[in-house]
Amino acid sequence: MNITTHDVISDFPMFHGLAPVYVDRLASESKIIHLSRDAILFNRGDHTPGFYILTSGQIKLAISSAQGAEKIMDIITPGRSFGEAITFLDRTAPVTAQAIQVSTLILVPRKTLFALLQEDPNIACSIISSLAARMHQLVSNIESISMLSGAQRLVGYLLQMVSQSPGTSTLKLASSKANIASLLNISPETLSRIMHKLTEDGLIAVYGREIDILNLEGLRNYQGDL
Repeated sequence: MNITTHDVISDFPMFHGLAPVYVDRLASESKIIHLSRDAILFNRGDHTPGFYILTSGQIKLAISSAQGAEKIMDIITPGRSFGEAITFLDRTAPVTAQAIQVSTLILVPRKTLFALLQEDPNIACSIISSLAARMHQLVSNIESISMLSGAQRLVGYLLQMVSQSPGTSTLKLASSKANIASLLNISPETLSRIMHKLTEDGLIAVYGREIDILNLEGLRNYQGDL
């Protein structure tokens, strides 16, 4: 079954409860974007025309130093959105968005959103809720990087994956181990050592990008300091 722009807009949490006429308008004025692997959607410092909903593929949000070192801030997977804050603040992008895989996105235009806000202020409540949830996640990420060891960050990442896939004990990493390491603010070598230690402790088994959770309770109680 082909998923239409209208389907994506109507199912998107920010637009739940929106009058059908407004959903129709958003869908008709939104734009489908196709990206090849490694293609840049926008660079840090660019102005974006709206925010994006990813329908397939993967997008990494990253910053780079003058020396070329890259830090991945987030890896966007299908169903997630990004760029809302800079859309409503009308500021330049603080990160570069690049496709990790062949990807399809929907661009929701700023001008359409602002017009709807003037016509139906109730949509503001959904937007505020969405941005508040994003802020809460950002604070959690900062806390993780500042207060937790590399092992605790990886375990937290795995437990988050478990919570998103109830009923399964086999997880598949959303991206390469190098990208996951950057996301967790550790080196690829440290990530490998942590995975080896978790395997030795009988908590997980690693098969490439697939990870079997062997002892979920032990993982939840893990206090490693690598």
